[in-house]
Amino acid sequence: MENLDATDQEILSLLQTNVYEITNEEIGERVGVSSTTVSDRISKLEERGVIESYETVLDYEAAGIHHHFLLFCTVPLADREQMAAETLEKHGVITVREILAGKENLHVEIIGESTTEIAAIIESLERSGIDVNRSEVLKQEYSRPFNGFGPKKSAP
Repeated sequence: MENLDATDQEILSLLQTNVYEITNEEIGERVGVSSTTVSDRISKLEERGVIESYETVLDYEAAGIHHHFLLFCTVPLADREQMAAETLEKHGVITVREILAGKENLHVEIIGESTTEIAAIIESLERSGIDVNRSEVLKQEYSRPFNGFGPKKSAP
């Protein structure tokens, strides 16, 4: 984290836990800088690519989309990045993760309203040269923000 000073780290810590609930003024008060400084810092973090996007997390089940799968796929290493980008554009695909090496080097998360739609998405992926090795039904996903940003806490 050598490219981030303590102020940037604290701003990132607050944003990743409260992005829709906290104002620049509140961040400034907690970090000890003005809201203008917070705004400028956030803009610079966005320009540098540290902050890539602000996302809304959806509950697909609550939205009526009841089929949620994780596919473990294999693609040629030389084509992995391009195939990942192309895969993300396909209907029903919501995330694509490139895995560094080995078999099952592409993980694709898909959603659909029916098993017929899921099968069609998988067939579309296979037609584009992706080897779908296996699929798993996703029940629930949990995540949390990285806790390495913000003020350093000493051990008790």
